[in-house]
Amino acid sequence: MVIVGCGGSDGGVVPPPPPAPEPSVNQSLFFSGPIPKPGLLQVTYDTGQGRAGGDPLYTANIRRLVIEDDVYGFGHPDNVVRTLLNPERVLGLDQYTSQTVDLNAPMTGFSIPMNRRAFDQFNLEIESVVWDDVQYNGTPSQSLFNIPFNLNCTLLPGRTSSITVFLHDAMFEPDGVGGLNFLNADFEVLNYDPID
Repeated sequence: MVIVGCGGSDGGVVPPPPPAPEPSVNQSLFFSGPIPKPGLLQVTYDTGQGRAGGDPLYTANIRRLVIEDDVYGFGHPDNVVRTLLNPERVLGLDQYTSQTVDLNAPMTGFSIPMNRRAFDQFNLEIESVVWDDVQYNGTPSQSLFNIPFNLNCTLLPGRTSSITVFLHDAMFEPDGVGGLNFLNADFEVLNYDPID
């Protein structure tokens, strides 16, 4: 920087410029009083490959959304964050639909307030499936499918993050003995970034 001009009565000495303002974040976005706001995760389930009218019915019932990090240390139960009192979603696997489930991840309960949580696991939890007009159910204490998938998702207090989960009927197939299989590899092809 070059400064040109008269030094005036101070004998030619130019005072230093004022310090540049430092970037700041409005803390009210993150805190409600002294308590950090939760981080909101919105998971949108996009379904369907497209089917003609009169085709068999294909649906999946989603009751809970579950994500996990390791903020408390590996294997600690408080690493798991799940929806509570969430209405069940019926996803039309053979139809083009889009339904969103919200999940608030707490940023409290730690020795210091959390400014972020980095989740590394998404559990695809499906209560029941109607596939080719046949109903497949889990047990009263266990979902039909509860499959962990790797996740790279950071939540910030008072902010919303979004992920999209693609799901359709061809990701399921009968196992030949009265059950239903979920094809993890087909799910990963549609839902994983091929580079990251």
